[in-house]
Amino acid sequence: MGPDSSVHKPVKPQAEAAESEQSTQFPSLESLTGFLLRCASNIADASYYKHVANAEITPRQLAVLLSLRNGGQMTQAALSVATRMDKSTINEMVPRMIERGVISKSNSPDDKRAIHLSITSHGLKTLKELLPPTILSQQMVLAALPKEYRRIFKHCLEMIIEANEAELPK
Repeated sequence: MGPDSSVHKPVKPQAEAAESEQSTQFPSLESLTGFLLRCASNIADASYYKHVANAEITPRQLAVLLSLRNGGQMTQAALSVATRMDKSTINEMVPRMIERGVISKSNSPDDKRAIHLSITSHGLKTLKELLPPTILSQQMVLAALPKEYRRIFKHCLEMIIEANEAELPK
């Protein structure tokens, strides 16, 4: 019995994957914007830890302290918006920060269900101690760029954030 030309043999998954791989252009990881932003974020975090002696406060916790200092008392939901962090991250950080005494919580006088967060005097003292080395760490990250590009780079990041504001945690 001869081979029937109308019957197709099943394509092996490996052969199909190899065929697909040959027709697809795979970019280098280093060419992907998300990868570059994650690397830059890791570099900024490493610089923070190098320059800040108090490693008890993470860069994200510093953002919480600075947001409460600058924005005043707010709910966790408002803090999530102010810091551009998702609510679950804020919910995980808040108890630890309260335990350390850098923020406090209180019931809202208007809505008994709402909890307001505030920076404490210890939190303010910690923030004041952390700001100079934090700013230095940020300057060191930007030092890799020519001086005339630094403001442009930050402006480009601000433009990306502003253009995608609707997609950020609320």
